Amino acid sequence: MSKKGSASLLVQGDPRRPDKVKKYRAPEIASEEQQSTDYFSLLSLLFGMGGVMMRYKWSAWCAVITCIASFANSKKSDGDTKQMMTSVSFSMMGLFVNYFAPKPPAAAGA
Repeated sequence: MSKKGSASLLVQGDPRRPDKVKKYRAPEIASEEQQSTDYFSLLSLLFGMGGVMMRYKWSAWCAVITCIASFANSKKSDGDTKQMMTSVSFSMMGLFVNYFAPKPPAAAGA
């Protein structure tokens, strides 16, 4: 800082205003009932994608189980039917692809 700038601070005094200082208060955290994060639904979608795309039977069954757990833990007030129907459809598609869809042909060199 130049000498001119530091000299002007000394002449004017301390620019902070102690009457405007407020003590820090941590923001209030919402209770568990107010938070609506549904990890079972997210897991159901991820397992369902694994069952559909990778043809893992265990992944498709995990998707069904986590979808049922998500449905059992949901509250009536949540009402996120679009996400629930997406997880149900992915888990059912995973089972369908694994058990009813034709198997891809084996590699010729193997």
